[in-house]
Amino acid sequence: MKTFTTLNVVSKITNPKTGEVVEILKVQKDGTKRTFFKPVVEKDGKKMMITTTLWARLYDAESLAKKYLNRQ
Repeated sequence: MKTFTTLNVVSKITNPKTGEVVEILKVQKDGTKRTFFKPVVEKDGKKMMITTTLWARLYDAESLAKKYLNRQ
């Protein structure tokens, strides 16, 4: 598996009802110029990915984050 370097936090999406926050991180695949976006949620002081998929489009990552926050 390739390694990835976290570049920055692109956006934070918050559910106003629960206060839960999902951060969208921009990561770069080491050795290449390819960048991806991954939605992460913080639990017990650790950042955990919602899914193992890295998204090439910011819209797709934000869409998944919104679905995650509106689950019930």
